[in-house]
This record gives sequence, structure tokens and C-alpha cells, in this order.
Amino acid sequence: MTLTLQREYAQARKAGYSARESLRTARIVREWDNLESAGLVRLRAEGEQEGYFDVYGEPDSAKERAEIERYLDLWGCYCCLAEYLDTRGTWQVADSISMCVYANPLDPLENWYIPDLMESAIETATAVHFQRAGSGI
Repeated sequence: MTLTLQREYAQARKAGYSARESLRTARIVREWDNLESAGLVRLRAEGEQEGYFDVYGEPDSAKERAEIERYLDLWGCYCCLAEYLDTRGTWQVADSISMCVYANPLDPLENWYIPDLMESAIETATAVHFQRAGSGI
């Protein structure tokens, strides 16, 4: 295991991931960093268009609603998108998740949906760019 992979693994374990998910996340982040450096993938967060309570309904208590509203006011609510650059130079959405209420919604150590989004973009970008290059086209 490389030092970079060890570091990513340790950070994921510290964030609460299981050993198996930590290794998976570390590998995804390492591959993501390579493709992001090449300008082939990116993450974005857009302000959510739908209301949180419109989607999830009313909480069980006024206290719970007040707590959720506090986090919405503090952090906001986002749609997180993982994108890849297609062969025409246009950004395409590989995957997304809505209703993300996190201090750092694009951080894979905080938002545990992000590694899945990254993986979708990695798979698509790899298929688009490297399969084509490997086929001699």
C-alpha cells in the first residue's frame, strides 16, 4: 500500500468508515485525484431548488424541526454533482445526490455519498477517454 493510499485510508477510518469502506474510499479518492488533475472529472455543489421539508415532510417534533432548520441556516442544502469531461469538451453529469446538508458537502470524509458519485464519474470518464484511446481510434 502506497503512502498516499495509507493516508487516505487512515483519514477515512478516522471519519468513521469501516475498514472495507475506508480502503474502497481511499482507492476512489486516489483515482479521482489523478483524473481531476488531468481535467477529466470534477465535483460541484448547487443550491437545492426544492425545500427540505417539501421532500422529507415534517419532522416528529418542533424540537427536531428547529434543529434541522438550524443546520439548514448554518450550512445550506445542496445538490452534489460528479461530472466528467466528454470527448467534445463538455461537462456531463455522471451522478448526483440531492438534499445534502453538510458543512462541506463535497468532502468524501463528511458526506459519505461523495465516494459513490466520484466512482460513477471515474468509471464513465475512464470508459470515455481510455477505452477510446486504447481502441486505436
